[in-house]
Amino acid sequence: MSPKDVAERLQVNKSQITRWRNEDLMPRDGTVNKICEQFGCSFNWLKYGEGEMFQSTEGEGISSEIDPETFGDIQKWLNDQEKEKPGFNNWFKIEFRNRFPEFDKWEKKKEE
Repeated sequence: MSPKDVAERLQVNKSQITRWRNEDLMPRDGTVNKICEQFGCSFNWLKYGEGEMFQSTEGEGISSEIDPETFGDIQKWLNDQEKEKPGFNNWFKIEFRNRFPEFDKWEKKKEE
């Protein structure tokens, strides 16, 4: 993603992005929040360099943000993919765990 793309996504001037990258200027907290919302990173990581880069969804009830119908649609889609491409579900699980390592942590905790 180019600085121009980031600027457009955050609705700021491209020169702001350049100044932030060169550390001539630090974004205000409101802008840091906006960056975190847009890119899914953690405020503390971005602002202070502390903690995990990506926000954890553990304990935040992510399922409350997605309606049950959407989960049903995802399950139907996965089933259709498995019929068309045997082994798809195993591939999907591996890719999901690679993308969301916190899922493995959650799953292990659930098994305890």
